[in-house]
Parts: sequence; C-alpha cells; structure tokens
Amino acid sequence: MKNIKNFYWNHRVIQHVYPTETYYQIHEVFYENNKPKSWTEDPVRVGGEDIKSIKWTLKMMNRCLKRPILKIVGKKRQRLVEINE
Repeated sequence: MKNIKNFYWNHRVIQHVYPTETYYQIHEVFYENNKPKSWTEDPVRVGGEDIKSIKWTLKMMNRCLKRPILKIVGKKRQRLVEINE
C-alpha cells in the first residue's frame, strides 16, 4: 500500500505571544496529511501583479478569519495548535 501524502496550503491567523503583548497576524500555513507542518516566518502582505490577484488574496485572507486561530507552541520543535478564542 502506498503512503499518499496530501500537501496544500492556506492563509491562517496565527497568535503571537510575547512577555508584554499578544497579537495576531495572517500567515501562509503548509499542511501534510491535513496537519499544519510549517508556516511563513513573515506575515502575508497584500500585493500582486494586478487588481484581480489582490482581490484573490483578500478573499483568501477573509476566509481564514472563519477558521480556528493557530498558536505556535514548543521551543526547540515548534508546531501549530488550534486555540479557542
């Protein structure tokens, strides 16, 4: 039996927690077998080759606001977990 992996990405809100503040940013999150495996270090910026691509990015960003928020946990081996807000 072959091990078929499911790879995809989407925009997600990630909670960033620091000693003096907590804030939220939209990142690209990459999945393997429906589990978040990695994410962009920097948040997503809105821009594109034309207005159509900007509209698409904004549409995808808006969709991510309907999904659970993710939080980075772990020090040496970081991973993303869903949190309830």
